[in-house]
Amino acid sequence: MRSSHDSLRDIRFCLDANISPRAAAGIDNVIHVSEVDALSRTHGGHSDAHDYDIAAWCAENDYVLVTCDSDFRTRQQRAQAIQEAGVEVVVFTYELAGLSNHVSTIARRVPLWEQRLGQLPYAPRVWLQHRRGALREDRPDPASASE
Repeated sequence: MRSSHDSLRDIRFCLDANISPRAAAGIDNVIHVSEVDALSRTHGGHSDAHDYDIAAWCAENDYVLVTCDSDFRTRQQRAQAIQEAGVEVVVFTYELAGLSNHVSTIARRVPLWEQRLGQLPYAPRVWLQHRRGALREDRPDPASASE
């Protein structure tokens, strides 16, 4: 019998600096930006790498960037990251408050993201994760695409 994962691509996630490094602990295929030597410029679990550098590294290495960075919440910023870096991003549309919420939310969402994203090839796109409900692709507005 074939498992549901047989037809899915392997998904790897990189948690942005605004999510606790502890949220990546013990979850397969999830790393924190502070674990990436090329991006870790400080000690103690923090990275001061610029958003573009993180997005570019994720794109080059086929990692899906996971962030709740308020910069990525604006459509203009998301579009710029996609266009410039070619990254696939999951953006929380709300703040993850508290360490336990970071850990439990990431642990609960990763299997769902793997299932959803695993059906598609890695490509520059933005996924919006709302507090309630499924992950939704943030499709560009056709009117703004023609400008």
